[in-house]
Amino acid sequence: MAIPLFIGAAGQLRTLDNLSVYTDDGSTYEAWLLGRPLSLGLPGTYGRLRRFDQVVECQNGVTVDVTAIKDDQESGGTISRVCPGNVQKPHYFPLAVSGSRFGVKIELTGFTDEVILGSAALWIQPRRSR
Repeated sequence: MAIPLFIGAAGQLRTLDNLSVYTDDGSTYEAWLLGRPLSLGLPGTYGRLRRFDQVVECQNGVTVDVTAIKDDQESGGTISRVCPGNVQKPHYFPLAVSGSRFGVKIELTGFTDEVILGSAALWIQPRRSR
């Protein structure tokens, strides 16, 4: 099984060895990544992950699935967005997850060429109590 190589530069994730998005045996691979979890700061703090924004650029379209991660566990459902080709724009994923540590899992499907993930943002609302 081939291992795809990636590089992150200037807020983008690019593949280095495989522009055709196929493995060496001709099958497509599953592209996904986990964002680094963010804490609200002080121990015991609590908040609500409201939204995730992600800039996506590709030539022929891609489906982006985002799953919220709270307190180091996947939670809730997956939000999907179909991103058209030849467009670089932010896509918004509404989330409603409460906890004290947040991240996201991003899965890419239905792509036939290079996909560039640009800048991203998590919108977290601090709360006083659970």
